[in-house]
Amino acid sequence: MKNFLHLSLAASTLLAATIDAQAATFIDTFEQGIIDLSVSPIDLVDTGSASHTSILGGTREIELLLTATDDQAFATTNLFASSDNFSHSNNTGASSIASITYDAGGNGLGANLLGLGNSFAIDVTDIDLATQFEIFVVDSNNRESSSLSESITKSQRVLFDFDSFTGVNLSSIDEIHLVSQGGLNVDVEIDSFSIVGQGIINVPQDQNRIPIDATNIPEPATIMGLFFCCGLGIFSRKKIHFKENI
Repeated sequence: MKNFLHLSLAASTLLAATIDAQAATFIDTFEQGIIDLSVSPIDLVDTGSASHTSILGGTREIELLLTATDDQAFATTNLFASSDNFSHSNNTGASSIASITYDAGGNGLGANLLGLGNSFAIDVTDIDLATQFEIFVVDSNNRESSSLSESITKSQRVLFDFDSFTGVNLSSIDEIHLVSQGGLNVDVEIDSFSIVGQGIINVPQDQNRIPIDATNIPEPATIMGLFFCCGLGIFSRKKIHFKENI
């Protein structure tokens, strides 16, 4: 009986660690705040913004810049409520850069990233040609750092470790910039932008100043772990009851 109890307790401890390690703090799920931008040889730059409580800091700003062009060049970024994702597309004659900014509408996030996880995560759900992603952060002392750019050619979760950001105070970040640089004829879709991994415990309270409620959602592996532990607990109780009746 003790062996079953010990195993159940161990599984519960493992589940708690799994939930803590795999929860995601969403910067943007792209489910709210419609923005539709387009650029051409006539209008090389287009900008837009949207506000919603589900966005980190409450506001998302996007700039689309046409970087290479012919007479028929055309590029777009779309964020529709019905699609639940962010899309960046170029036609055969265009390349462009889409920059997404989170800075609480210019007021500064005041975000302690170290208390939330250890990596940024970009969930790319559809892509047909190589696209480069890069993340910039600016701290409350106006010091800027960028991660190494990642060239992606397939749907995947792209991770940017906090260790790659140097010279900035990650416990007091006022701006986060996600940059997508697409070449000729690229189509890419992003499902979400988040912070994942194990954060630092016992963060000073006055430094953890994100002005919205962060959304933490267990990932599928965590949910499976919950079913496992529940089943194990039921199995253990049945074994104990059986022995008591012998």
